[in-house]
Amino acid sequence: MKKRFLFLGFLFLVMISFIGCGKELKPEDRFSDYIKSWQKQDFASMYDFTSQSTQQKIKKEEFINRYKKIYGENGIEINQLSIKFQPPKEEVKPNDKGEVSLPYSVKMDTLAGPYEYSGQAKLVKEKHGEQDNWFIVWDTSMILKELKDGDRVGARIIPAGRGQILDRNGVGLAVNDTALSIGVIPERLGENEAVKLKIAELLGISLDQVNKELGAKWVKPNLFVPLKTVAKDQTTLISKLMELPGVSSQEVPVRYYPYKEIAAHLIGYVGNISAEELGSLEEKGYSPSDLIGKSGFEKILEEKLRGKNGGEIYIVDSKTNAKNVIIKKNPVDGENIQLTIDINLQKAIYDQFQKDSGTAVAIHPKTGEVLAMVNSPSFNPNDFVLGISSDQWKALNEDPKKPLLNRFAQTYAPGSAFKPITAAIALKSGIVQPAQTRDINGLLWQKDQSWGNYYVKRVTDPKKPVNLRDALVYSDNIYFAQTALEIGADRFLIEAKNFGFSESLPFSYPVNRSKLVAKDNFQNEMQLADTGYGQGRLQ
Repeated sequence: MKKRFLFLGFLFLVMISFIGCGKELKPEDRFSDYIKSWQKQDFASMYDFTSQSTQQKIKKEEFINRYKKIYGENGIEINQLSIKFQPPKEEVKPNDKGEVSLPYSVKMDTLAGPYEYSGQAKLVKEKHGEQDNWFIVWDTSMILKELKDGDRVGARIIPAGRGQILDRNGVGLAVNDTALSIGVIPERLGENEAVKLKIAELLGISLDQVNKELGAKWVKPNLFVPLKTVAKDQTTLISKLMELPGVSSQEVPVRYYPYKEIAAHLIGYVGNISAEELGSLEEKGYSPSDLIGKSGFEKILEEKLRGKNGGEIYIVDSKTNAKNVIIKKNPVDGENIQLTIDINLQKAIYDQFQKDSGTAVAIHPKTGEVLAMVNSPSFNPNDFVLGISSDQWKALNEDPKKPLLNRFAQTYAPGSAFKPITAAIALKSGIVQPAQTRDINGLLWQKDQSWGNYYVKRVTDPKKPVNLRDALVYSDNIYFAQTALEIGADRFLIEAKNFGFSESLPFSYPVNRSKLVAKDNFQNEMQLADTGYGQGRLQ
């Protein structure tokens, strides 16, 4: 019985062995596995699928690096790679060379837009070590259809022009211009440390920074090494720099703000996109090299101003000649935006401040158009675009007049300008009649001793009972404090909100909402009294 059992077990193993040997390896299955690795961009695994002739022609490291360089961020920037292969219904038979051909198609998104191609993959049956299987006879056309041996792939972004911001008369407030990139040519400069120091002083940078730029790996004796970009209107500075040996300049495109401090808070400025910004905007097509609006209308109107970059992918032969363009997408420039601002009025108002702290908004009395939004003191937005120095940044931040503060976007206690609203609420509620008087004596008043040391103060004592007209003429704080108390907290809040308090303004420039109280209600009677004449927590 035991011998019979052993014999049956041996027979079973033999049958399994025959079945295993009889299972024919199919090139379709092998190619499907290759495509899975290709789809995942697992280039090392892809190489292991390649034939002996392929591996004699290109080493593994070179194979991997070539794919990475072409597919990656510095190449055609592939995403959404899709490779399709439909296995043939009939058996595929090898040709005279023992090769089979299988069709495939590739789709990908690139910096120049979608790209598609199809091809025929060749597979040959070979023995690699102990493995007998089908392997891909790879060539460069599997990377890109038009790519031949010895060719390189070129790719470039074609930047879109940023839309310009104009005033009501078409005057440029944020324009696309050029500036001068100041730099040096090492072989003309030599090792003259005194000249390097002078360049650093004039540009407002450190000597260490100059040496760092000159010591970069890419630097060659005859190449221009940029140090800092300056505005073309800095003619005196540029003239001094150009007199120094080795100093040179190149024109570069730049965003420019002709009116500088006059409209800085209103128009804002652009800057290099931050890692945080890129994290939230990458899906919208932003890249690490992009500029983005950082403040003002440059930030508010970013989507309209930005435009859409184009791109181009082309083949370069072994002699560095561009052979042909594979795919090209033309850029779409951003939209030009015309504001209601009159820059001449903006300038006239700004000049009146003479750098004193303050803000002013000019509104057309008939149309409601905003003609000027002025903030003083201010800053030059071109400094941020061209590269603000640490000393400049420190000076702006430590200035007691706070030139970086946008005052016209803030809220403030309105003071006496609010008194007519208290009067309107009182009249509507029947709390006061126009001719009704209040007998108020002296400059200080409090409701009772529960107010402690707190008093409402008025500027003038007219020495007579005060009616509503008198209270407005003398701007009587005590009159309106008493009126607010008589109106009462609940009614005051309801009626004041009917004037639009706490509502968002239908306005393209974001400003803080007005508010009557810090929280949901007045904290005490004193706060209600103060609100009556435009103080308290009213903003």
